[in-house]
Formats: sequence, C-alpha cells, structure tokens
Amino acid sequence: MRKQFSEQADIQIHFQPFQLYPELPVGNNEGVDKTLFFDEMRKRRGDTVSASSSEQRAKSRQGLKEAWAKDGLSLNLGQGGRWGNSVDAQRLIMHAREQDREDAMIEGIYAANHENNQPLSDWSILLTAAEQAGVTDAEEMLKSDWGKAEHAAKVQRYVDMGITSVPVVVLNDTYPLHGAPDKGLLAHYFTQLIENDKIDTTYSGCPGDYAVIFESGLGSLLNMPAEAKQHVERTLIEQGETNGLETLAHVLVEDSFGHFGTQNLTQDQKQEIAEYLINDSAFMHKFKQTMLEVVA
Repeated sequence: MRKQFSEQADIQIHFQPFQLYPELPVGNNEGVDKTLFFDEMRKRRGDTVSASSSEQRAKSRQGLKEAWAKDGLSLNLGQGGRWGNSVDAQRLIMHAREQDREDAMIEGIYAANHENNQPLSDWSILLTAAEQAGVTDAEEMLKSDWGKAEHAAKVQRYVDMGITSVPVVVLNDTYPLHGAPDKGLLAHYFTQLIENDKIDTTYSGCPGDYAVIFESGLGSLLNMPAEAKQHVERTLIEQGETNGLETLAHVLVEDSFGHFGTQNLTQDQKQEIAEYLINDSAFMHKFKQTMLEVVA
C-alpha cells in the first residue's frame, strides 16, 4: 500500500497505545492466570459457558490462527499462561520509536504475548524483548515516569473518539476505521486525503462508488472466522443459492467489522448499495465464487 502511494505521500505506520483491560494490576508483576481472568470476565458480563459456546470459541481461535499463518504470523491457541497490564509494554514501544526500533520492539512484544502467552506486565520479559530488538536504556525508562502522561492522554483521546475495542486504524490521527479495513477502502481514503486533505465518510450518494471497494475486498472474506463460514453455509443451504447470495450481500454491506466503510451508513443507504451489488452481475459472479470457496 505504501509503495502504491510512494510518489504522492509519505505514509508512516505507528502503533498507538490503548487499554482494553485497565483493571489489571500495573507495575512490574507476573500478571494473572489468563484462563481464570477471561472465565471470570465472561461471568461478569453474563455470558453463559456451555460446551457449544466453548466449541465456538475454539473454532474462532483456530480460524484466527489460520488467518495469521497466511501472513507468516504465529498465534498460540493455548489458553494457559499469564495475562498482564500492557501499559509498560506500550511505553516501551514509544521509547523504541525514538530509537527507530519500533517495529522490532513490537515484534518482540507480540511474540511474548501471542506466541508464548507471557504477561506484558513482567519487566524481565519486556527487557528481554528490548535487548533482542536493540533498544537501549529500557530498564531506566521502565523505572521512571517517562511517557506515562503521554500514554494516558493518548488512550483518553482514542476513547473520546469512540474506540472501545481493537484493531482500529486511525488515519492522520483523526479518522478511526474500526476493524481491519480492506486495502481497497484504505486506498480510497488515502486518495481522499491526498486530493482533499480530509476524508468524507458520509454516503457519497452513488452506490457504484462502493462496488469497487467491495469487489477488491472479496479475497479477505476467505479468512472469516469458522462460525461465520458456518453461517454462510447454512444460509446457502436453507435459502438456496440465489436467495442465499442476496441475503449474504446484504450482510456484507452491513459491514459489522468495519472492513468496507459502510458500517455507519443508514439502513436506507445500505439497502441501496446492497441492491446495486445484487443487480451487478459481474460482482455477483465473483461474490458467488468467493462464497463457494468459503464453504468448500
């Protein structure tokens, strides 16, 4: 994507701080039991724990692992290990950025958290990752208050933007795109920023404008979670191929995960876009092939 716009803009990617579980203990500590923490969180939220729900979560994790693997990433599905507050890990990323070691630092932190199930509150783990990433003065930084105020201010700013979960891509530190936006949507928004210095996320009034974005993003649907694939299969079986594909086109335009830029449009606007896609034979042919591949 950066290569595509290299002659028009200097696109930089930086990881920003956010707190999903601020209730976890801060400071240098060994974290909490990961399985117990999430089991208790589900109980507080009133989520029922059953064999079927556990099986669904297992399938979802497996689908996520397979999606990561396609990008050369590893994900540990083991539910053991420890879970810790990430404030200091995020401060360490900020510290590494000043030494041009941000990406390497993130790699180390992600490996500790997602591959080894280690708590990001344990300074020994963070310091090992910092050493491997070539980041200097990490221990001195962790022992100080460096970055704490900036970290808190940034987290609050993103909360004020309405962000409550991750991932989120924030363009120009102003425009949040919830979920994992499709490359076609990013290209569409980059073009707006380059040409107009702003992004217009309101409905364009032309449903055809969105057809290109949806068509370019069909490949990403192959990485949908296992339960979503089961929903596709059930819909095609219960409604038949033609009606099922039309139903799934409407689901696609609902854009539950914010991939395509239609999530926040009105229902009438979504209906207009869905009908346009359904009446576009070339799009529906490609959509059909993608859905059949999803359930294959």
